[in-house]
Amino acid sequence: MSEAAPIWMVFPGLSADDVHNQGAVDGYIEHVWLPYWRQLTEEEQAAYLDRHDASAQWREAIAFRYEWDGLDEDGDPIWRTPAWLKGE
Repeated sequence: MSEAAPIWMVFPGLSADDVHNQGAVDGYIEHVWLPYWRQLTEEEQAAYLDRHDASAQWREAIAFRYEWDGLDEDGDPIWRTPAWLKGE
């Protein structure tokens, strides 16, 4: 799979804090960026973020939105902290 351009480069006016749940942004994330991102190892994700100068805000947003390990017995999300976020 070829590398997907980072969200912040494809949509430069988009803030990491913006809720993107419709339109072109959501389509790009769901059909292009996220499938690419999820096939990377954690080490490859870190290299991708470094290579594309991801800000601390984008790293936090990505971790919050896409790095979870499912739901607990009460139906609440179980979040994990990827190594590429630690120390930010």
